[in-house]
Amino acid sequence: MFASISIFKILNGLPDSPQTLADLISQIPFVPTGPTQEVSAGWEPPRAEGGAFVEAINRQWIMRMVIETRSVPSSAVKDKAEAAAAEIENSTGRKPGKKEMRQLKEDALQALLPNAFPKRAGIMVWINPDERLLVIGSTSSSKTDEIVTALVRQVPDFTVSQINTQTSPQAAMASWLHSAECPDEIELGRSVDLKAQDESKATAKFNSHNLVCDEVRQHLAMGKLPTKMGLVLADRIEFCLDESMRITKIKLIDVDVAESKDGKAEDAFDGTVTIETAELTKLILALISALGGEMAAEASEKVSGTTPSSHGHDFGGSSDADSVQEASTSMMLTANDPLAVH
Repeated sequence: MFASISIFKILNGLPDSPQTLADLISQIPFVPTGPTQEVSAGWEPPRAEGGAFVEAINRQWIMRMVIETRSVPSSAVKDKAEAAAAEIENSTGRKPGKKEMRQLKEDALQALLPNAFPKRAGIMVWINPDERLLVIGSTSSSKTDEIVTALVRQVPDFTVSQINTQTSPQAAMASWLHSAECPDEIELGRSVDLKAQDESKATAKFNSHNLVCDEVRQHLAMGKLPTKMGLVLADRIEFCLDESMRITKIKLIDVDVAESKDGKAEDAFDGTVTIETAELTKLILALISALGGEMAAEASEKVSGTTPSSHGHDFGGSSDADSVQEASTSMMLTANDPLAVH
């Protein structure tokens, strides 16, 4: 159900019940894109067989947003617009200006959209009301932006913030790698992506690899910092943490969802939700603790809603420049001794 997640803290506007939330989001059901519509987003019941727009299972609220997009290759739009511009030049003897070219490109897009194949994605959304967590089953900034914006628009006073911790994930991962030790029940996994902080942007990737080795430490000593790293929590969950505190490649270890004796789909859904949300809550809280705890709410960046045009904004991060620079400086100070442990 949740293979990748982005995590937010609910600051204000948490509905008083799952039914209240269902009444609000059901006003925006998913409707497929029209022939000339690039994006359509709306809510559907999270169960495959239908039902309520918000399922409350073991005090966890589960929703599902569907996002459908039609995409036309930019090269096709450009070719069609240039053909129209050439026709104008041939018939009138003048070249279209910049403003007219922009309109020709828009016309070309609208003409090509009806032939574009729609792509549909269903994203699970989970609210843990006790911990005031909003968890979105995607690490795509465009999808998380769409979902956060929809909730802000539909739920009165709804405000969330990024999970901002005292230590940035990147600085912490660099420290854990360097010392070959993680806090509490977290252990190093077997993968890491490293990237230089200078102009070279040189990278090194290790997969299915022992991370406690000279080669990894040498890359750290040369100034590379982890951008993504595999970790394990309490021998129960394997996952990858990135510098923006997004979590990917989630895998429960030796944990099976118990189905009902008669194998009803709804019981399997309930079991999956119960187990995954319980294990992921432990993971999220353990990570926050390992990163020094959350910053004060007033120091966190509030996300009170965005427009669909702001998809490039990254809502999933807590990597601050000062912490990363501190980690980088620490790595460089040990450059003469790649096996040093701080």
